[in-house]
Amino acid sequence: MARQVRNLTLSYREREFVLASRALGENKFKIAFKHVLPNISGIIIVQIMMTVPSAIMYEAVLSAINLGVKPPIISLGSLITDASENLQYYSYQVLISALALVFVSLAFILLGEDGLRDAFDLKSNKEN
Repeated sequence: MARQVRNLTLSYREREFVLASRALGENKFKIAFKHVLPNISGIIIVQIMMTVPSAIMYEAVLSAINLGVKPPIISLGSLITDASENLQYYSYQVLISALALVFVSLAFILLGEDGLRDAFDLKSNKEN
Protein backbone atom coordinates (compact mmCIF):
# COMPACT_ATOMS: atom_id res chain seq x y z
CA MET A 1 0.00 0.00 0.00
CA ALA A 2 2.87 2.37 0.75
CA ARG A 3 4.25 1.89 -2.73
CA GLN A 4 0.85 2.65 -4.28
CA VAL A 5 0.47 5.83 -2.20
CA ARG A 6 3.99 6.92 -3.11
CA ASN A 7 3.33 6.38 -6.82
CA LEU A 8 0.07 8.32 -6.63
CA THR A 9 1.75 11.16 -4.77
CA LEU A 10 4.52 11.34 -7.35
CA SER A 11 1.99 11.37 -10.18
CA TYR A 12 -0.04 14.15 -8.56
CA ARG A 13 3.13 16.16 -8.03
CA GLU A 14 3.29 16.84 -11.77
CA ARG A 15 -0.39 17.72 -12.27
CA GLU A 16 -1.40 21.17 -13.45
CA PHE A 17 -3.14 22.28 -10.25
CA VAL A 18 -0.07 21.43 -8.17
CA LEU A 19 2.23 23.23 -10.60
CA ALA A 20 -0.10 26.24 -10.54
CA SER A 21 -0.09 26.31 -6.74
CA ARG A 22 3.68 26.04 -6.72
CA ALA A 23 3.88 28.91 -9.24
CA LEU A 24 1.67 31.02 -6.97
CA GLY A 25 4.15 30.52 -4.14
CA GLU A 26 2.41 28.03 -1.85
CA ASN A 27 4.73 25.98 0.31
CA LYS A 28 5.07 22.21 -0.04
CA PHE A 29 3.08 21.32 3.07
CA LYS A 30 0.10 23.42 2.03
CA ILE A 31 0.15 21.87 -1.44
CA ALA A 32 0.39 18.38 0.06
CA PHE A 33 -2.51 18.84 2.48
CA LYS A 34 -4.72 21.02 0.31
CA HIS A 35 -4.32 19.42 -3.12
CA VAL A 36 -2.57 16.05 -3.05
CA LEU A 37 -3.98 14.43 0.10
CA PRO A 38 -7.67 15.00 -0.75
CA ASN A 39 -7.11 13.45 -4.18
CA ILE A 40 -5.44 10.29 -2.88
CA SER A 41 -7.48 9.87 0.32
CA GLY A 42 -10.22 7.89 -1.41
CA ILE A 43 -7.76 5.37 -2.77
CA ILE A 44 -6.11 5.05 0.63
CA ILE A 45 -9.45 4.44 2.37
CA VAL A 46 -10.54 1.84 -0.17
CA GLN A 47 -7.19 0.06 0.16
CA ILE A 48 -7.51 0.00 3.96
CA MET A 49 -11.06 -1.33 3.74
CA MET A 50 -9.84 -4.15 1.50
CA THR A 51 -7.04 -5.00 3.98
CA VAL A 52 -9.31 -5.29 7.04
CA PRO A 53 -10.96 -8.62 6.03
CA SER A 54 -7.61 -10.33 5.64
CA ALA A 55 -6.56 -9.05 9.07
CA ILE A 56 -9.79 -10.42 10.54
CA MET A 57 -9.16 -13.80 8.93
CA TYR A 58 -5.53 -13.88 10.15
CA GLU A 59 -6.69 -13.10 13.69
CA ALA A 60 -9.38 -15.79 13.55
CA VAL A 61 -6.96 -18.44 12.31
CA LEU A 62 -4.33 -17.53 14.91
CA SER A 63 -6.94 -17.59 17.67
CA ALA A 64 -8.26 -20.92 16.42
CA ILE A 65 -4.81 -22.52 16.83
CA ASN A 66 -4.31 -20.79 20.23
CA LEU A 67 -1.72 -18.28 19.00
CA GLY A 68 -4.06 -15.29 19.05
CA VAL A 69 -5.64 -13.35 21.87
CA LYS A 70 -6.07 -15.07 25.22
CA PRO A 71 -9.48 -16.18 26.60
CA PRO A 72 -10.67 -13.11 28.53
CA ILE A 73 -10.68 -11.21 25.23
CA ILE A 74 -13.38 -12.26 22.80
CA SER A 75 -12.49 -12.85 19.16
CA LEU A 76 -14.18 -14.65 16.30
CA GLY A 77 -11.46 -17.29 16.19
CA SER A 78 -11.75 -18.04 19.91
CA LEU A 79 -15.54 -18.25 19.56
CA ILE A 80 -15.15 -20.85 16.81
CA THR A 81 -12.58 -22.77 18.88
CA ASP A 82 -14.78 -22.77 21.98
CA ALA A 83 -17.80 -23.85 19.95
CA SER A 84 -15.86 -26.66 18.26
CA GLU A 85 -15.25 -28.28 21.65
CA ASN A 86 -19.02 -28.86 21.96
CA LEU A 87 -19.57 -29.66 18.30
CA GLN A 88 -21.32 -32.95 18.93
CA TYR A 89 -24.08 -31.46 21.08
CA TYR A 90 -24.24 -27.81 20.05
CA SER A 91 -23.26 -27.72 16.40
CA TYR A 92 -25.20 -24.51 15.79
CA GLN A 93 -22.65 -22.55 17.86
CA VAL A 94 -19.91 -23.24 15.32
CA LEU A 95 -22.25 -22.34 12.49
CA ILE A 96 -23.23 -19.02 14.09
CA SER A 97 -19.61 -18.09 14.83
CA ALA A 98 -18.43 -19.02 11.34
CA LEU A 99 -21.31 -17.12 9.72
CA ALA A 100 -20.47 -14.07 11.83
CA LEU A 101 -16.88 -14.25 10.58
CA VAL A 102 -18.02 -14.56 6.97
CA PHE A 103 -20.59 -11.75 7.23
CA VAL A 104 -18.15 -9.33 8.88
CA SER A 105 -15.56 -10.01 6.19
CA LEU A 106 -18.13 -9.68 3.41
CA ALA A 107 -19.41 -6.43 4.88
CA PHE A 108 -15.95 -4.88 4.78
CA ILE A 109 -15.29 -6.18 1.28
CA LEU A 110 -18.59 -4.91 -0.12
CA LEU A 111 -18.30 -1.58 1.68
CA GLY A 112 -14.74 -1.05 0.48
CA GLU A 113 -15.21 -2.38 -3.02
CA ASP A 114 -18.55 -0.94 -4.02
CA GLY A 115 -19.54 1.82 -1.64
CA LEU A 116 -16.31 3.66 -1.01
CA ARG A 117 -14.93 3.16 -4.50
CA ASP A 118 -18.10 4.65 -5.99
CA ALA A 119 -18.07 7.50 -3.48
CA PHE A 120 -14.42 8.44 -3.96
CA ASP A 121 -13.91 7.68 -7.65
CA LEU A 122 -13.66 11.08 -9.29
CA LYS A 123 -13.60 9.75 -12.85
CA SER A 124 -16.99 8.07 -12.60
CA ASN A 125 -18.50 11.16 -10.91
CA LYS A 126 -17.52 13.30 -13.89
CA GLU A 127 -19.16 10.91 -16.35
CA ASN A 128 -22.55 10.92 -14.58
